[in-house]
Amino acid sequence: MSRFLRAVRSLLTSTVAGILCLGVLGQPGRVDAQGALIPPGAPAASMKSLAQVDPGTPISSAGFSVAAPGYYYLTGNLTGTVHGIVVAASGSGAVIDLRGFTISTPSATTNSGVLLSGGVTNVTIRNGHIRGHYQYGVDGRGNTHCVLEKLVVADVDASGLTIGSASRVRDCTVVGVGTSTGYFGLVAEDNVVVERCVVRGLPGVFGSGAKFNAGCTVLDCIVADSNGHGFFALGAITLRQCTARNNAGDGFNLARSSRALDCLAESNAQHGFEANDNCQLTRCTAVSNGFSGFALDALCLLTDSSSAYNTQNGVLIGGAGVRIVGSQVHQNSGSGITAAGVAQTNCTVSDCTVAANASVGIAAGNSTWAVVRNHLTGNGGSGNYLVPNRAPTQSPATATNPFANFGDP
Repeated sequence: MSRFLRAVRSLLTSTVAGILCLGVLGQPGRVDAQGALIPPGAPAASMKSLAQVDPGTPISSAGFSVAAPGYYYLTGNLTGTVHGIVVAASGSGAVIDLRGFTISTPSATTNSGVLLSGGVTNVTIRNGHIRGHYQYGVDGRGNTHCVLEKLVVADVDASGLTIGSASRVRDCTVVGVGTSTGYFGLVAEDNVVVERCVVRGLPGVFGSGAKFNAGCTVLDCIVADSNGHGFFALGAITLRQCTARNNAGDGFNLARSSRALDCLAESNAQHGFEANDNCQLTRCTAVSNGFSGFALDALCLLTDSSSAYNTQNGVLIGGAGVRIVGSQVHQNSGSGITAAGVAQTNCTVSDCTVAANASVGIAAGNSTWAVVRNHLTGNGGSGNYLVPNRAPTQSPATATNPFANFGDP
């Protein structure tokens, strides 16, 4: 046999052996194919539908009406002189997500960016911008249990955000609104919770930064550069960790029985805090305001607070039964603590430090005051005390009277 034929025979033998070996390793005695080559039918859809990926109702043009509960979302910016979105009472329970887009008007209009048309409840509006010369950014007056969150409202002509009773406003910013007279950056009706909001730059005449009805709670908010009061309460409210700065009226103008805790009033044109009867102010600071740091009416309580560098007095008492406890009053251009007249009876000033004020340290209206355990030094005018009846001034080291005041006589 020739050398060539022997080579071919050897090659065929090794190939057949390899095939038989594969058969033995798979199923003995059989070599299988890998399945049918023809598919049994058309392939099924493997992608989700748009409704499955993004459930809800899209809003793509201004003037949209929300007439049923559900989830609604913007697909882009909305522009027009009509209401941007109108929510009917039948749309109660809706969630409207602006998704970072802007609702705006190209020219002045009496309409609103978002209007809750009345009788609306449990609606949430969130995550976007409202801009331009609308009458209101969000007009939610007269509606209840709604939520406004993460909204930015700018340059509207009347009020930026208005919301009805028992609602919540959080993480919102209102800038440069209220060009008309007597409007506000933010308006909250009864029992609203407002938290982590900023209201700034309101040019309208007599308009305050934020106005609150009775029962509101205001947490960690800032109002600055308004042409009226910073925080304006029409009923008893509670404020915590709020700042009023550079407003043309009072920093905080508080209705009867309001409470302020850990709040700051700085560089406001009038009083830092003007508190009507029976208010309580705790750990508050008034600095560099155009009138007095604190102006307190009857039965107010001021504790652990500070008043400094104000153009008039540190504390001005305007009613009977006021108590000032454990506070620091220093370097004001008027008196440290003084009464507006002789009718302010039965007031108490205790455990305070009153120092370096341009006029009298403590000036009592009459002899019914209790002025005890205070430290006064370096005040001008008629001296540290102009008080008809007070505990004596003694040295802390040798004091024999438990009610003695300390410092200069």
